[in-house]
Amino acid sequence: MRLSATPESVRVPAKLNFTLKTLDGAEFNGASLAGKASVLWFWAPWCGECRRDADIVARTSKAYADKVAFVGIAGWDKPEAMRKFVAEYKLDGFPHVADVDDVLFRKARIKGVPTILFFRSDGTNTVHVGPITEEQLVAELDKLSQR
Repeated sequence: MRLSATPESVRVPAKLNFTLKTLDGAEFNGASLAGKASVLWFWAPWCGECRRDADIVARTSKAYADKVAFVGIAGWDKPEAMRKFVAEYKLDGFPHVADVDDVLFRKARIKGVPTILFFRSDGTNTVHVGPITEEQLVAELDKLSQR
């Protein structure tokens, strides 16, 4: 899925109003997700449940790549550990930002990882806190991609 600039007519939800550096140093603007079905997956490299969910997220992000935009939001560790996690779990199919200053974690009120925010194209979102099964993730993605 190609992410493009946000059209003026699309409202940018507050939680998508951010700019952070990706793990490879590029700038990522969350507003580019406005008007699109998207997933923000909050994780940390040391998190055991994030490690368990990583395989599920990697598989489903590939399966839904043409319908739903995925972005990993890595926090609570150093960028080197974040990059190692992405490489180890083959999560390079979508961008990951390094939220080293907890900017987005605070804005989205993330208290623990893993946490997933599911954004519908109208800007509304639902939240899943804690580990997720593949069946749960697929069900949420099916809801997003049908709108």
